Amino acid sequence: MKKLLVSGVCLAGLVFMTSCNSETNNETDSLKDTSTTVETVDTSAAMRTTVNTEDDSVFAKKAAEGGLMEVQLGQLALKNATSSAVKKHAQMMVTDHGKANAELKTLAASKNIMLPKALGDEKQKMVNDLKAKKGADFDKAYSDMMVEDHKKDIDLFRTEAEGGRDAEIKAWAAGKLPTLQSHLQMWESAKMAVDSIGKK
Repeated sequence: MKKLLVSGVCLAGLVFMTSCNSETNNETDSLKDTSTTVETVDTSAAMRTTVNTEDDSVFAKKAAEGGLMEVQLGQLALKNATSSAVKKHAQMMVTDHGKANAELKTLAASKNIMLPKALGDEKQKMVNDLKAKKGADFDKAYSDMMVEDHKKDIDLFRTEAEGGRDAEIKAWAAGKLPTLQSHLQMWESAKMAVDSIGKK
């Protein structure tokens, strides 16, 4: 009888210990799963932040290079254009884009974004090609270029204004859209005038 009682107590103790070990293991596994989940979410958030910041940086660099080209072309037009209207518009490009360039430079510096100080190969080629033209040929080529370039600028700035992540860069882009749209209308009119002179 005593042997049966002792055996029963031992068996009960064994079952209790096994149950405790099982609960401990479950708690440990649960903690491991939670830890893994938290780490994954944090890493993913960090990656999204990097990508978003990178997008704004790419916009700023493209806008800066475009602005530099506008100023250089405007200065070239003041020397080589024959149409008084084209020269007037060219001066506006130098003034407006020069001001925008200065604003963007200050804004980019506050974000630790390095802007280009010179044109890339593609845009430099556009400037060089225009340098080879004179008179009416220059007026037509420059007006055509300004229409196409401002269409691209508007698309670039609208994309940033609608989908940018950095609030200040996004707001800056949105604030420049009306001026760019005004420039496009102005150059479309100038292009029509220059084209009509060439047809006479």
